[in-house]
Amino acid sequence: MLWLALHFPNLHLNSLVCTASAIDENSACETSHVDVGHVGREASVQEPSPSIVINAQGEVLQLNSAALAAGIYKGMRLGTASAMAEHLHFVCLDEALEHKKLNELAAYCYALSSDVVLRYQHCCLLIEFSGMLKLHGDVASYFSTVQGALSELSLDVQYAVAPSALLAELLARYQPVLLEPCLDPDQASHALMTLPVACLDVSKKMVKQLERLGLARIADVQALPHAELAMRLGVECVDYLKQLSPTAQPILKRFEPPEHFSLTVNFEAEVQTTSALLFPVKRLLDSLERFLRQSSQTIQSVECLLCTRAQHIQRVKVFSAHPEISAQHWHNLLRLRLDNLELSAPVLGIELCAEQLLELTSESTDLFDNSVSARSIASTLSRIEARLGQGCLQSPSLRNTHVPEQSFEYERVADIRALNQHWQVSEPLRDYAKNTLRPTLLFDQPEALSETVRVVHGPERIQAAWWQETPIERDYFVAVNEHQQLLWVFRDPEQRWFVHGLFA
Repeated sequence: MLWLALHFPNLHLNSLVCTASAIDENSACETSHVDVGHVGREASVQEPSPSIVINAQGEVLQLNSAALAAGIYKGMRLGTASAMAEHLHFVCLDEALEHKKLNELAAYCYALSSDVVLRYQHCCLLIEFSGMLKLHGDVASYFSTVQGALSELSLDVQYAVAPSALLAELLARYQPVLLEPCLDPDQASHALMTLPVACLDVSKKMVKQLERLGLARIADVQALPHAELAMRLGVECVDYLKQLSPTAQPILKRFEPPEHFSLTVNFEAEVQTTSALLFPVKRLLDSLERFLRQSSQTIQSVECLLCTRAQHIQRVKVFSAHPEISAQHWHNLLRLRLDNLELSAPVLGIELCAEQLLELTSESTDLFDNSVSARSIASTLSRIEARLGQGCLQSPSLRNTHVPEQSFEYERVADIRALNQHWQVSEPLRDYAKNTLRPTLLFDQPEALSETVRVVHGPERIQAAWWQETPIERDYFVAVNEHQQLLWVFRDPEQRWFVHGLFA
């Protein structure tokens, strides 16, 4: 087996920085004014400001290149870092956010191999790719494919290849100590032996104990008999050392891709206007389109969750009258929706969700057909609804009943899956409707007939089913009044007359 380990040392920080730069790029492309807090237009032309991520104890865990150039290093206290770098920006580590981002990366890498393992404690992904060599040929070709795919995400990544999973993970985590990535499986054992004992995933107390024994590198520890190590350090430490062997295959839980799509971006600064959200949303929609094409699925609705500092969520949902996978189509709808949206509070992050996934079906078209397609009509209706608001457009649909006022209902355009399909009513009822006279205008409720009319057609008996709560028994006629208007009238069992509609 061959394992590729991907370690993301600055995952939390990268997500913030990449989003901020995306906002700046959007502000350069937009003609309207964009206010993104203290991330202004000058930030797009200046060097990035020093940014760090700290833990609860105020120690630096992640830092960007600007902070590194200022002399800041991992483990430094926040007070010392603030004194060394002017305009230092820092955020507290959010483990839940990192875990969510790692899950999103696992779903992204699932297209590169179906055997992916999540390692939350070390912010790593482990990919077993021996089965993919039949497609890519060799390790170098497969690694080049993975590197090209991850380069689009602008993340700091450390790589390592090894015959066992935990060995690859350890080499990827301490790649700077090795000076270069370990991409040769045959050299993995040799690279492990050169690492200091401080790289072992054991307690600090045990590391000090190993150093007091004169064991400076992992090679010194592995050279000792395991029986003696177990007596001095414990069985758990020996079991961990065995898992670093190239032949070890520990039991690891594989990643299962989610049944719905969810992707988030987080901002380094608060976003004050909706126009600044368009470019980050476009990047999320591009990922959504890639996910849908890989899974051969489509969607009819997309929801954006705008998160604020007070954990308040403002929901923005758009519908399409026709199932669609194009990112540009959904971006146009969201642009119309955001133009009319007023933010309840400054936004710190966006989550794009698509839960109702539909099976992708091919649509056959005629090359010489110049008529307007149902897809273009649905696209127009979707844009109108995005501009006017959710639920503003409704369309009538038939129901399986003979009672006129109960024979139809109005549905939102978003709830209609396909406009070119037949009405979902039974064949007998459809044939019955073709052979009967029905008025152009049907009143919501019958009105008492208050004028003299002359019957020209009828009667037609319409009676409700016996199990219905309201018994209905009517004899319908087509009648003409003194103004030569055609009326649809009926007589009930009490011999009362009502008018129910008008013919054109």
